[in-house]
Amino acid sequence: MPAEVGQMVKVELDTKRHGGGPIITMPRTATWTFLVRSDIPATMIAAEAALYRSRRVAVLGNGDFVALPSPADQGSEYRGWITAAHSVFRPSGRAVLYAIHAVLGLQRQSVL
Repeated sequence: MPAEVGQMVKVELDTKRHGGGPIITMPRTATWTFLVRSDIPATMIAAEAALYRSRRVAVLGNGDFVALPSPADQGSEYRGWITAAHSVFRPSGRAVLYAIHAVLGLQRQSVL
């Protein structure tokens, strides 16, 4: 998602105490990626395609790959951590979707 949306989503998650990390930044594209538990139904992922068309927010499905930052990426314009992965905790994918809808002023999908 765009970094400015990501910042608002992180604040929303922190405010609701849903956990806001781990989060990856890609400075060259000014985007953030939230690593989440895979608790979003497959039908919901397809329904969220409109988010990408309207707001550049993509929801990846199970089995999709995300490039993680490496120690070599420090100070890099390619990838870095906003909130590093310090444990096995991942916020709920549904909670992140709720937060995205909240900060963008969108109606939540009823499947959530």
